[in-house]
This record gives sequence, structure tokens and C-alpha cells, in this order.
Amino acid sequence: MRVLLWLVLSLCLLGIAHAQNRSFVRTPEATIHFVHETKFDAENSSVRVGFFFQLEPHWHIYWRNPGDSGLPPKVDWVNSQSYHFSDFDWPTPKRIRINILANYGYDNEILLPLTVTRKSKETPQIEANLSWLVCKEECIPRQANLLLDPTKTPSFNIDFDKGQAKSLKRWEWKSLKVNEQKLVANLMVGIPAQDIEINEIDFFPVESGIIKAFHPPSAKVLSSENGSSLLQMVFESALNDSNRKIDSFYGILKVSSSQSYKLQK
Repeated sequence: MRVLLWLVLSLCLLGIAHAQNRSFVRTPEATIHFVHETKFDAENSSVRVGFFFQLEPHWHIYWRNPGDSGLPPKVDWVNSQSYHFSDFDWPTPKRIRINILANYGYDNEILLPLTVTRKSKETPQIEANLSWLVCKEECIPRQANLLLDPTKTPSFNIDFDKGQAKSLKRWEWKSLKVNEQKLVANLMVGIPAQDIEINEIDFFPVESGIIKAFHPPSAKVLSSENGSSLLQMVFESALNDSNRKIDSFYGILKVSSSQSYKLQK
């Protein structure tokens, strides 16, 4: 009976979230604002918009690779004929452990930004159907229809660059070897050794199924010269085939408590 009541209540709340056709939505787990950095005008044909999640304590949402379980937020644009929408520019996630599972995601407050480019001089309201999975120990699927007027001055003061990883221009996997249940990775990066905090090193892979999510890698700097460092990271391998060879993989490399870099194609 309690389970049935919980399901009915969840569906009702889901309906409430879906019905709020406005710039923000509030659920018991979070408040989500549809925001923009600057307004469209004669000088700006592209602007950054985003979904700002303010999560209640102990609740979290997911990164593009959610880790052991979960689903990342997804948006379907209603008026794509008027605008071009980029993918999310995903901020650096956290490792969130629940029992024996570990996820890559976000808690507290997080902005998921992207870039919108208008296709003509017309700037109708931007309409988004946003869906997300929010979890504590249990998980609840949510969705909402949100509206944003991009011609108005932003009313929400948010740092769109907070939590964003920088692009790393110089990097190369020197070797990637599977040794029993470990993946030993030697990575050359264009980062001087003095900018690396060994105890803060972490790596969040875009692709699942290569490394396990529960533990960060053990890491050390093997050498450093001319502003570059050779890092060795030892991961718990998630490769089912110990004979499988990989030449490269991509993701976000965290090198200090305040600095992360994108390893991308």
C-alpha cells in the first residue's frame, strides 16, 4: 500500500513539474532554472544558456557518463527551426558513492550550459523539454517544459564558466597497458609539475566500460621538463577482455583542487 501511494505521489509530482510552462520548476528534490548569460541583440547572434540545478541535500544528478548507474539529463528543443543548439558543455563531475556503486555526477548547485545560435533575426522564446534522473538512495525520473525569452536582460547572475574544464592542447597517451585487473596509463600533458597536486588527480572517462568508477586512480609524476609532465595513473580495469588493446581514451583530467582539463579529439 505504501509503495502504491509513493508511486501515485511521484506521478502527481512528475505531472506538476511537466505542467509548469515557465523559466523554472520546483520539485521536492531540486529547483531548476532555465537561464541565459547575455541577451540576443544586434551584436550577439549566439548566446550561452543553461539549466541551473539547485539540489536538496543528499540528492544528485548525472554527468554524460553516469558511471555504474544512472542517466544524464536530456533536453529536446521545441523550436529548433529558429535556433541551432550545441550539446551540453559538461562541467567537471564528482565521484558519488552509494553502497557498492559509484557514479559521476553533481550535487548541491550545478549549471549545465550550452550555446544557442539564432538562424534568422527572429528571436522567439526558447522552449525546452528537459528530462533528468535525480537520485539519493532511490531515483526519481523528472521532466519539465521550460521557456526562456532570450531578448530580455538576464535576471539570474550565474558564472557560466564555474566548474568548466579547460581544453588541453598538448597531451598524449604514451602507453596504455592492461596488467591483470589494472590499467596502467602513462600520459604526457602540457602541464608543469608544480601545477599538479598528486592527491587531487582524478580522471572521468567519456566512454564507459574502460575503467571502474569506484576508486580514483593512484598517480605519480614520472618526469617533468619544459613545462610538460609525464603522469602515470593506475586504474581498476573494467575491460572484460584482458587482451583488448586500447590506444587512447577521452575524458576530463583533474590535476588539482581547482583545475581540470579536457582530453578530447
